Amino acid sequence: IQTPEEQISILPPKERHVRDLLWHYDNVFCLELITPKAVPVSHHAVNHTQQGMKVEVDIDLRCRLVQQELDRAMANPNDMMDSSILHSAPQRFPTQVLRLELEKELDRLLLSQLYERETAEWKALAASLDKTDDGDSSDSDPEAQIARLAKAKAAGKPQSGTKKATKPSFQKQKRAIQDTVVSSATCLTALRSGGGAVSFRKMDLFGELTMECRVWEKHLRLRAIDTELHAAYNWPGDHFETVALHGFTQMQQVRQMI
Repeated sequence: IQTPEEQISILPPKERHVRDLLWHYDNVFCLELITPKAVPVSHHAVNHTQQGMKVEVDIDLRCRLVQQELDRAMANPNDMMDSSILHSAPQRFPTQVLRLELEKELDRLLLSQLYERETAEWKALAASLDKTDDGDSSDSDPEAQIARLAKAKAAGKPQSGTKKATKPSFQKQKRAIQDTVVSSATCLTALRSGGGAVSFRKMDLFGELTMECRVWEKHLRLRAIDTELHAAYNWPGDHFETVALHGFTQMQQVRQMI
């Protein structure tokens, strides 16, 4: 059927006869075969006009955005959820997966906040060193400055006594900062991050553990009340002794207690 007109004469007689019959009895089918078909392209698979989103680099603002998105994910009852906070691009995630990823991202950002704060304090302490010592040295590394001070002290080089008397030594300040940072592998943040130890300030760790204790107290009290409620439903008498309901032993009527 698709044989060009100039080659029809060289076809075998049987094939030429079949071709004539098809063109005579099924002209529509033959026209469909020889007509080139153009596939309509309604849209491209890649949207080249998509506007990119601004990538937030401020850690504090990024923490707030991730926390807001995590709250929205916790309140979302659907199985799937659209979000553009995690990767700075609109995507659809399973809600449970998005919650876990947002929690990991929030933990990572909080650790970055802690490290950034510690780095700023270390730089402030390094800047407070006595710059008059070994003024001919061009090395501005804080560790090199500490090494020069230790070397000068061991050699008996006199330091500026007035400054040394008015402010604590660098080693004392270093130990004070190290004492304020502790590691914990039992808090909720450490478990969410994969089970490894996480560094905290003492007050931050105390606050997180206190909040976790309060949450566990609420869960344990709710479980105790639920146990007494089931026991009261199965109690055959008219009065039942409760402890978890008010925090002390009390005899109450079963109907009134339920």
